[in-house]
Amino acid sequence: MMSQLEMSQLAVERQTRSAIDLVIQIERFADGKRQVTHISEVRKGKDLPRPPAADLFLITEGPSKAQRILRSTSATPSFLGRLSKSGMEIPSNLFMKKSEGSP
Repeated sequence: MMSQLEMSQLAVERQTRSAIDLVIQIERFADGKRQVTHISEVRKGKDLPRPPAADLFLITEGPSKAQRILRSTSATPSFLGRLSKSGMEIPSNLFMKKSEGSP
């Protein structure tokens, strides 16, 4: 029955966006290791630009090329208040951008 239902692309995008809060991207590097490269929040709302996601953390190269570090983009997720209200303690500096010299 669902296959007969016609949905516009916009309706599908809105429904998908409402169901997903975070996207965690994992990549396999040339050395065979898999590592998280992006943690992004899917932004909610009807009139948001594309892509409707904001990167919260991105991978950067560390002091040596073999060292990769996940760093904050300094974007604060919209669900942070809900986490705090539910009793989760989030360090205040978690979403602060760190200098290149510090991990």
